Amino acid sequence: MSEITPHDARVTLRAGGVAPLATKFPDDERASPLGAHAYVHPALAGRVVVRLSPAAVAAGTDAEMDALGFTKDAAVEDLGLVRYRTLGFPAWALVHDPKKARFALEVTQDFRKAKKRAASKPGHAREAFEEIGKRLQRTVPHFLPSFWEEAGRVLADEGSAAMAAQCFEKAREAERAHKLKVDADERDAVFLEFALLGALSAKTLSAYAKDLERSEGAKDAYRRFRGITIKRALGGLPPWSGMGKDLRGLAKAAKLDVDAEDDSLMRELVGTPAIGRAPQELWTTFRPSLVRIGKADAAARHLIRGIFPTPKNDDDDKRKKLVEDWLALLEECGA
Repeated sequence: MSEITPHDARVTLRAGGVAPLATKFPDDERASPLGAHAYVHPALAGRVVVRLSPAAVAAGTDAEMDALGFTKDAAVEDLGLVRYRTLGFPAWALVHDPKKARFALEVTQDFRKAKKRAASKPGHAREAFEEIGKRLQRTVPHFLPSFWEEAGRVLADEGSAAMAAQCFEKAREAERAHKLKVDADERDAVFLEFALLGALSAKTLSAYAKDLERSEGAKDAYRRFRGITIKRALGGLPPWSGMGKDLRGLAKAAKLDVDAEDDSLMRELVGTPAIGRAPQELWTTFRPSLVRIGKADAAARHLIRGIFPTPKNDDDDKRKKLVEDWLALLEECGA
C-alpha cells in the first residue's frame, strides 16, 4: 500500500478519521494523539477495559473511569492523530473542579436518558436538558458551558442543528452571565467544532468577532477569527452573509492593510469546496480582490474560472444579474 500523503492525512483528520502519528500538520491544524487507555476494575477480575481517547481529553476519560472505580492498567499506546476537541461533560467538571464534580455525576444518568430521546424526540430531549441545566445553575453554574456544549453535540449528531445552535448560545450566555474565565484556544476550538456541525448562525459568528475584539484585542481577534473562517470553509461550508464586514472590521481595527488582507483571504477561499454557494454579498464585497488576484496569479485565475456562483434563495432576476456580473469579472481578470 502506498504511503498516505500529507494532503490525504489532512482530509482524513477533518473528516473525523485517524491520521498516521508521524504526520506533520501546519500550525493552524490542531491534532491530538489518539491513545488506547487500559483500565481494570475489582468487579471484573481478569478483564481489561480499553477506551480510545484523544490526548486532549484523556484527563477527562481517566477522571470518569476513576469515578466509576476503575484504575489504569498499563501505559498508554498512541495509535494515530485525530482532530483536536475540547473536554465534554461531565469530564470537564471532573478535571477542572473535582471537589464539586459530584454535582455533575449526579445528573449524568439523567443526561444519558435525555440523550436516548434525542433521536426520536429531540424536543423532549431539549426539555430534559433544560431541567438538568436548571439544577446545575443552582449549585455549579460554572459547569453550564461544558454541559450545554455536550447537549448541543448530542442534538447535532441526531440532525437537530437548530437546537444544537440554541444549546451553544446557552453555553455562551452562561459564560457572560456568570463572568466565567475563558481559555481563548479552547473557545476557538469549540466555535470551530460547532461551525463544522452547521450549528452556528451568522448572527452568532458576527457576535463572536465582537467578543474576540473585546477580550483579545483587534490584532489577535483578527488572527483567530480569520483562522476559524478558513477552517470552516475547508470543512465544506460556504461563507456566511456578513463575513466580509466582520473580517474587514477587525482588520481595520488592527490597523492592517485591508486590501492586502482581502487578497490573502480570497487566495485561500477560492479553492474551498462550497465557495460557489457563497451569498451574493461576498461576490460584491470581494470583487476588487478577486480581480486583483486573478490578474496577478495564474493558479488563482484557474480556481476562479472553476467557480460558478449559485447562492441560495435568489430569485431569477438576481441570478441573471449575478451571471452577468460574474462573466464580466472573469473577463476583467483574464480568466
